[in-house]
Amino acid sequence: MSKDKKRPLNVVVTQEIAYNLARAFHFVGLLDLACAYYNRVFELPVAFSAFKGGNDQSPELLCDMKREAAYNLASIYVASGSVLRAKRLIVKYCTIA
Repeated sequence: MSKDKKRPLNVVVTQEIAYNLARAFHFVGLLDLACAYYNRVFELPVAFSAFKGGNDQSPELLCDMKREAAYNLASIYVASGSVLRAKRLIVKYCTIA
């Protein structure tokens, strides 16, 4: 066994992971878990890709999942009758200023 296989994995939970879990829970109707993971998206760091090729060694931003999470969470809130809460999310995360 090589040295690389003996080291524990350093896993970073990113917005994308939380968003994908939330979508899965949302899809199967587990809305309480979906809401919890959509809310985690707002707290977690954005995922970065591998370094760009060439001399530029800065990481390239993949995407920020906050808008998608806000929209999906707002749809859950509207369906449950919490329209004001949904509106706050949409204004905060989905409005271009």
